[in-house]
Amino acid sequence: LNEATEMVLKTMKQFGMGFEDTTDIVDKFMGVITKSFMRADRLREALKYTGQTAGALGMPFEEVLAALSMLVDVGYEGGQAGQRLNMILTKLLKPSSEAREALASLGLTVSDISPKTHSLVEILYKLRAAGFGAAEASTMFRARTAAASITLVEHVDDIARMAEHLKVVGGLTEKLAKKQMETFWGALKKLGAAVQD
Repeated sequence: LNEATEMVLKTMKQFGMGFEDTTDIVDKFMGVITKSFMRADRLREALKYTGQTAGALGMPFEEVLAALSMLVDVGYEGGQAGQRLNMILTKLLKPSSEAREALASLGLTVSDISPKTHSLVEILYKLRAAGFGAAEASTMFRARTAAASITLVEHVDDIARMAEHLKVVGGLTEKLAKKQMETFWGALKKLGAAVQD
């Protein structure tokens, strides 16, 4: 419970949220955990690396969770997913001259994909529409991060769907807790009936 509380408090601080957002944060955590290979420990590690940057840029919380869950779904551990997403955002924020040239070859400018003015999903859609691939990824990002950027661009539809799902998961934690209690009490009743027989 202490780790969960700490994770919620850090998330609130990273994304500029208040105590009134606590239930919403927990519901979004549960939403991403129940719909992907993400687990609480992976999520904690992922947000440790990318939460501060994404929050400072004003990235939508749901999109950050969705992107992290996609990276975990394709095999990254939580910390690796957080590091890769953090590096992608950092490189988009301050692209090298080579990266600027790669963007220009796609017909894009730095301002077209700036994380200061565009959401993550918008950036990924723009890159996909421009034909972003392995050559551009390897020029814009380091080798390990290049693969993650390609994954995010290729799976932007899934990321967008997950982000939309997370926007409407209100009350999920309460529903899951109620279901668990019903299952628990049902099991106890069956146990009691079996003992009486």
